[in-house]
Amino acid sequence: MEAVLKMNILHTLVSLTFGALVILLFVRMILSWLPFLGPGNPVVRFVNDLTDPLMNPIRKRITSMSAGIFDISTTIAFIFAIWALFTLSFFIQLALPAQW
Repeated sequence: MEAVLKMNILHTLVSLTFGALVILLFVRMILSWLPFLGPGNPVVRFVNDLTDPLMNPIRKRITSMSAGIFDISTTIAFIFAIWALFTLSFFIQLALPAQW
């Protein structure tokens, strides 16, 4: 609980943003496994619109492949978002004064 109180506004904002991105990428992976939800579904379109800015550069560099039901590009984006969350949180905590 004490660690949460020491978080500053910038750290909180980065954590919330990347946390939401990780959750949205996870939801995108789950939605891709449900064949009855097509790309025209409003929920699928909403999640895709929010995650496409991260997915498009990855899809340009990685050919469209999947391993069974797992989309490789979504998995890579998911891992990247988690890595970015921890890395940015670490650097923000390191760069800011202790009681800021």
